[in-house]
Amino acid sequence: MTVELEHCRASVDSGGSEETLLRLSMDELDFVDSVPRPKGARSQGRVTVVAVFVCAIMVGAIVLVSTRWQSARKFGPCGQILVRRFESYTGLGSEYGVFLRAAALSAEMGWTVVPVTTDWIYGDLDNFFVPPLYGCTLPADLLDDVSTYKEFGTEGWERADRLRLTRNFHQLLHLDGLIRNRSIDADGMRRLDMKQRLWSLDDEHLTLPYGESVPHGVDKAFLEQADALKRLWVPNARMQAQIDRLATRVGLDEARSTRRPVVAVQVRLGDKKTELGDLQRVGSHMRLYASTPVPRSSVNLTDARSDDMNVYFQAIQVAIGRLYEADLTPGAFPRPSKRYGSSQYP
Repeated sequence: MTVELEHCRASVDSGGSEETLLRLSMDELDFVDSVPRPKGARSQGRVTVVAVFVCAIMVGAIVLVSTRWQSARKFGPCGQILVRRFESYTGLGSEYGVFLRAAALSAEMGWTVVPVTTDWIYGDLDNFFVPPLYGCTLPADLLDDVSTYKEFGTEGWERADRLRLTRNFHQLLHLDGLIRNRSIDADGMRRLDMKQRLWSLDDEHLTLPYGESVPHGVDKAFLEQADALKRLWVPNARMQAQIDRLATRVGLDEARSTRRPVVAVQVRLGDKKTELGDLQRVGSHMRLYASTPVPRSSVNLTDARSDDMNVYFQAIQVAIGRLYEADLTPGAFPRPSKRYGSSQYP
């Protein structure tokens, strides 16, 4: 590349100053290509770009296949697999608690616990948490027909390659039995029982002493479940963004010495059966309740079928109203009445 400066030199030779040259437009200092471009250069350039692009794709595919092969070779196939299918209409704590107890025994039992939440009312766990890493390769046909798997806790389950864990009462008892036998210190629990019997005679001992919120006999079981929870309860990017936004709104990102106290309050609707009754009174179109006919005698607080969140808020209002005495909190919350179909409650 060269610069046409003949006009500039002529200006200087004719007495033009450097200041005059500075005021020249950039059009007078255009860059020109001193090397003529071949006629087929543009076509050759396109071919080169396409060739490089194809090579990049091939290299990427080779790297991906190699990585997966090395990963499968490194981890190997999973051994015994325990599939935990979350039931459609059961609550978060209840379903996740069963899954967590099974996952806490993974190292002890040598099994891999796989949650299946495709039919769960709360949605897929991947909507909230980072998908877990199993440290082994799951078979491709794992979820093709889970109904054929050996039920956990039934005869011969120890020798089965694939198990399924349900909410069957006997299966849950068997799971708790494994935890009790492998992770709970029987002597420590006996000492706790003796302490509690003695404390029952003394009005000053209404709670466990400092440092024994987790009784010493269940230390191992508690730590196993805590470790499993730390490993599995990892919010994904979308959920973490909501958590961070909420923390900012309530001031949790401020220094402890300067921020005001932050109190978190969880308002439960209560037992699922009670919750269903509250929701029936205010109306909901969620799929859980869509098939449940709302009694004609019940009167909705509002026509809230188009707003599930509004339905829940109103159901909470009704539930909280049962906890308050009118003479202590007059007008704070509406008391359940026959108008809401709540005469069945005390």
